[in-house]
Amino acid sequence: MEKWRNGEMEKWRNGEMEKWPVGVYNCYHMKNQIRRVNVRNLKLLLLFCAAFILSISCATMGSKSIDKNGTSVKYNNVKIKPSGMYEECVEMKPGMSFEYRFDASSPVNFNIHYHTEDAIHYPVQKESVRMDKGMVDPNALSYYTKDQEYFCLMWDNINAEPVDVSYSCTTKHGAQGHR
Repeated sequence: MEKWRNGEMEKWRNGEMEKWPVGVYNCYHMKNQIRRVNVRNLKLLLLFCAAFILSISCATMGSKSIDKNGTSVKYNNVKIKPSGMYEECVEMKPGMSFEYRFDASSPVNFNIHYHTEDAIHYPVQKESVRMDKGMVDPNALSYYTKDQEYFCLMWDNINAEPVDVSYSCTTKHGAQGHR
């Protein structure tokens, strides 16, 4: 860094000089650039860490399943944001049926549905419930088609606060569905 020449500091302080002496300005400017780069790098690092943590938590939010002797169990604990929804779909093949159960910390609207070419069908539809359990046998439904592969359980949070939902869904392979 260049040293201040005689009287330059005093002239600058009194407003007699429009610019800083060359060496002082360059040093000050460079220090601010380094500070800006460090802050920008820190922000990028924090953003990367937040994205990484979010990706890990999203990966662990998926349902877990256990398959044993022709029976598959899906289960999970989820938090549904206010006015949000959560859906879990279950693969169904001819000859299969499933049992479900859930508990919610506050009332939710719940349904089990599936899509066909021309409509959405609801074998189960409940409003403002905190728990439910039951069995769905697609083969007993008059509007079920053999090529239908997925039934979806859906919870709608009708509250202004988040709702915790714990559920399990057990699919059972019948004589036709077991391979």
